[in-house]
Parts: sequence; C-alpha cells; structure tokens
Amino acid sequence: MSERLDSIKLEQLGPKCQVVLFDEQGLVSESCNTLLTINKSVPLFEQFDFLLSLQDVLKSLQSEPLVFDLVEWHEQKEALFSITFQRKSAKQWLWFIVDRSHEREQILTVQQSRNNAAINEEVLAIQQKYLEAEKKLLAYRNDELLRIQKFKQRFFAEVSHEMRTPLHSITGLVKLLETTKSQDVPSLLHALKATSQHLNHVINDVLDLSKIEEGKLQLEELAFELKDILDSIVRGFTLSTQEKGIVLETTIAPGVPQIIVSDPIRLSQVLYNLIGNAIKFTHSGSVTLAVEPVSQKAKSLRLKFSVHDTGVGMSEESIAKILEPFTQVEGQSFYEYGGTGLGMGIAQGIIETMGGHLKIKSQLGKGTSMWFSIDCKPGEVTQYTTRDYLEEPSAASLQNLRVLFAEDDAMSTMMLKQYADNWGLSARFVETLPDLKALLWSESYDLLVCDLHLGDDHSAGLIEELRTTAGPNRQVPIIFLSGDAQNKHPELSSISQWAYLVKPANPKTLALKIRDMAKPKHNTMNESVDLTHLKNSAQGNLAFLIDLIETIMENLPKDLQKLKEALDQPDYETCRKMLHKVKPSIGYLGIPDLLEERNRLYDLVAEQRLSKEEVLRFANRIEAALSDLKRQKEELQ
Repeated sequence: MSERLDSIKLEQLGPKCQVVLFDEQGLVSESCNTLLTINKSVPLFEQFDFLLSLQDVLKSLQSEPLVFDLVEWHEQKEALFSITFQRKSAKQWLWFIVDRSHEREQILTVQQSRNNAAINEEVLAIQQKYLEAEKKLLAYRNDELLRIQKFKQRFFAEVSHEMRTPLHSITGLVKLLETTKSQDVPSLLHALKATSQHLNHVINDVLDLSKIEEGKLQLEELAFELKDILDSIVRGFTLSTQEKGIVLETTIAPGVPQIIVSDPIRLSQVLYNLIGNAIKFTHSGSVTLAVEPVSQKAKSLRLKFSVHDTGVGMSEESIAKILEPFTQVEGQSFYEYGGTGLGMGIAQGIIETMGGHLKIKSQLGKGTSMWFSIDCKPGEVTQYTTRDYLEEPSAASLQNLRVLFAEDDAMSTMMLKQYADNWGLSARFVETLPDLKALLWSESYDLLVCDLHLGDDHSAGLIEELRTTAGPNRQVPIIFLSGDAQNKHPELSSISQWAYLVKPANPKTLALKIRDMAKPKHNTMNESVDLTHLKNSAQGNLAFLIDLIETIMENLPKDLQKLKEALDQPDYETCRKMLHKVKPSIGYLGIPDLLEERNRLYDLVAEQRLSKEEVLRFANRIEAALSDLKRQKEELQ
C-alpha cells in the first residue's frame, strides 16, 4: 500500500480510535491518547473501574481476543465504544478502542428494525399455531363435551354416594356419644375415628384427582431407603395375604441404590394401589413386586417397578378399557380401585407426573403384570429414616425449635398450640400483622408458620419486605397456611424459602414440614452454581473454561478478604472498589439472588451503613458457592 493511502487511512481513522499497550499490573508502555487520556505512571486498573472489573479475566486470555462490540462509556467522556483486548505476548496486552458515538442513531435504527422483524415473524407463527389449534379443538369439541357431561354425572353420583355413607355414620355415632354410658365411649370413639378416616380417604381421592386434572400435583424430593418403603407396604398387606393363603414377595435387583431421592409418599400410594388390586384378584399363588434399574448416571436414575400376580387375569378388551382415564367410574370394569373408583386414575396421574407411564400385560386365567418406570436420583444417607416420612415425626426431632405462629382464627390457634405443646416446640403466637412484624424484626426464629390472611391484612407483602430488610429473620423459612388452593396466590412466587399447606393442615404433614424446613438453618449452607455464563464465555473451549473457573476460585477469596479488612478500618472507598471488582465473578457463578445481595451491599457502602455481620454472611454464601464450583470443575476434568 502506498504512503499516500496510508496517510489517508490514518487521517480518517486516527481521530476515532486509540491503541494502548500495557502489562499484567496495568502499567502502560504506549498509548496514543486519541480518545482517553492515559496516565502512564498509574496502573490502568486504578484509572478505570471498567478495567478493574476485568483484571482477572484479562489474565486468563490466550490467543482468542476478548471483544465488546458496543459499550456505553461513562469514564472521562460519554461515548459509545467498540473495545477489544488481546494478548500480544506473555506479559503484554493490547487494548484497542473505536469511538462509534456518531453511529448511535444508525445502530439503534438497525436494532429496532431487526427487533420489529423478529416480533412480526413470531406473531405470524403464533397466529398460525393458534389457527391450527383452534381447528383441532373445534373438531373434538362435540365429542369432548359429551364425554365430560357423562363423566360429571357418573362422577358426582359415585362420589356423593361414597361421602354420604360415612357422613350419616358420623352423625349417628355423635348422637350415640351424647346419650351413651361412659364404658361404651371408647368403642364408639374408635368407630368414629375409623369412619372419619374413611371419609378423609374419599376426600383425598377427590382432591388428588383435581390436582392431577389441573396439572397441579406437587412432588416432594426426599432422600429415603427404598427397602424401607417396600417393607412397609408388605407389612400393610400381611393380614389380607394370610387370609387368602397367598405369598407377597419383593425383589430388588443389583444396581438399585440403597438411598434414592423421590417422593416416598406418592410412590407408596401408587404401589399400595397396584399391589392391593393384585391381591384382590389373586386367590392362590403369589404377588411379586420387583424393582430394577433402567438407566443410571451420576445425578440421574430411572427405576422400573413391576407388580406380577398369578390371579384370574384380564382380556385384551379389559386391558384397553382399564387404561382409559377414569373408566372405572363410568361402569363395572374388571378392577375396582378404591371406594371412589378413582384409584387407578390417580395412580396413573402420579406415575405420569413422576415421568413414567403405567403399562399392563395380562392373560385370562394366567395372571397380570403391571409396570412403570420413573425418574429419580441416587441419594446419600441422611439423619432421617424412611419411617420418618411415613409416620409422624417424634418430639425429639422438633424439640426446642423456635417457631413463630401467626394465626387469627381461634379454633386454628387452639389446635396449633396443642400441636406445639405435643411436639415440644418453643412457640410464640400472634394474631395481627403489626404484632407479627414487631416480633420478626426483634427476635430470631427457626421457622414462621403464617396464615396468609390476618384479619383484613395479607401477610405476603410483609414477608416480601422481610426478605429485603436486614434483620434476624431475613432468611427464615416460612410455611404459609390458607383455605385457598396454592394456585390462587401467584404473588408468592417472588418470595424465597416457603412451603404451602391448605387449612386445616394435617398434623403429620405440618410436623414433617416444620422439621424439614427448619433443618437447613442448622446445616452447612448450600449454593448451587450455574456454569451457563462461564460456558458461553469459553465458547466451547474446555481448557479456557477451567482457566476461568480457577481464576475465580483463586481471586474471589482474596478480594473478599480485602473487603473484610477494609471494613475493619472502616475504609468505605476500598469496600466500594472490592464490591465493584467482585461483581463480574459473582455474575459468572449464575446465582441471581447472590448477585442481588452484592448489589444491596454496594448500596449500603455508598450510605456507609455496611455491617460486618452482613459481609460475613455474604462471604459464607460465596464460600459455599466456590465449594460447589470446585466440585463442578472436578467433574469437567
């Protein structure tokens, strides 16, 4: 290229770009100072906050440049820059800056045009899908309306009959209790309890059916011993198998972990259903429950459960009929599941929610096989046995837990106080929102059990305020109580660490929730790192990804230590710089609320209200996150 062309190029581009060469300490060896004024005697990282936040990342750069296509710049001058960083040698980096402020309007126009085009395309696609869906809905509408009408008539006839019988019995038993002699009271109370349990079973069936139909069935994730579950089920059928003279066996194949993570209550509900019906239609021989692994990885597991009987069997027509949702409600099917006739539909719904599908193979006179596979996880031994999930927790596991109850209904309060006494809780009770706020902001609790409506007030707003205000209960776990279904309260989605129980809460369920939700406060804090941002930055380069992780693991603890030391002085300016410096690293950890916590501390520094306690709690969370980051790094290698 001629000198003339070189001079023209320099004349045109020179005023719009700047090149800076610097070393790992940020000391500048050369700079043309076209756009920004660089002081060669002061490290770059002390001159520009933007570079300070990138200091550790720049050290990890190899041959690939680090490019920021458009950066809104607010240091020394207001501008729109394109910025590139590139390693020139082992100890030297190049910083190339291009001023694109004059293109701002054009860039915004192009971006808006692209956005509008994408939006229009998406709208057309949605409209097309809507029209296709509407066609299909119209095609099935008449048949579906007839099916629903028929189902509703039979369903309500069956359920109302099942509920009316125990209700009449309860009414009669109560009248007898009012007039009977004292020596007959125990037997009448026993009958009253049994009848109430039957009615509760009917109601639970209807509630479970409703949840499955609406896709609202919620599963727990608990670690438990699978063998304990199976043994408990077998014990429950001891009497019926002895009376019929048949054998109930269980087999667990090699490779099935001792501890699995799933929902033990729902799994038991399904197995009780299938085994109970197998026993019902087996008059001689045996019923066998078998468990075997389908696939297993480090963090995932799929197990197959099979129930085989030597009973009377079913025809192909009966199999097809029984697999139709709720067929047993509509007429006399081969199997009749439970008092309401909904057991099979509920079992299928639970299995599908757990990631499986129920299958049946049978032959008349030769027995029936039912099986399904579900997704779960291999687990670790915990301090609780499976029996703890199937039976009410002992008082020892709840003893002295500090629990604050907020309830304004006199009957509910009386019951909760009795439960608290039985379980040995250290409990406080309040009835109004102002009283609740006064205690939450002044005393420390292991757990809060709170009605969503206290008088005319809604407690969710107070809890949102609690979560964003420094205090002794900012992270306290919460169990919300309400007479409404959970889906009626979408406002709870913005609150962390809570569970939901519909009133009146079953005491066993409430005790389990109190035990399990209060437990994390006494355990080592866990923080789960999401590597998505780091993987995107590494662009598929595993070695670079590991370098980035090691850089964070090496420098973040050092920066936190400097933050603690600065707060001891107190040196709020250094605190501000350290909190600014750690922001990119914390962002790469992929824990949104941890980044929000850093932002809150940064605001407190500006007001000189940052406390040592808050910094220590913040540091503990980061240490827990770094522990998980180390674990994930080891899995990558």
